[in-house]
Amino acid sequence: LPFGYQYDVKKMKLLLKGEGVVLAKTETKILELLIKQRGSVVSCEMFWEEVWGEWVDSANIRVQVGNLRKKLEKDFIKNVRGLGYSIDF
Repeated sequence: LPFGYQYDVKKMKLLLKGEGVVLAKTETKILELLIKQRGSVVSCEMFWEEVWGEWVDSANIRVQVGNLRKKLEKDFIKNVRGLGYSIDF
């Protein structure tokens, strides 16, 4: 993860500059998928399969990613217009 971030997979806990960041279960799954696919674009289809296990409206994905973005530093999660989201560090 980028400088200042630590993520404990077993505890599902994110630290930003030593401070705990409280993540909802869905936000945790989204973050883990983005980390796993680092450098690649994660599409809505991948979110459906890996996070929800079923189809959800893309607006729901946008809201959940937006909630996660508010808890992280600016530009941590990048929108790849028309394709999905990515992180690259």
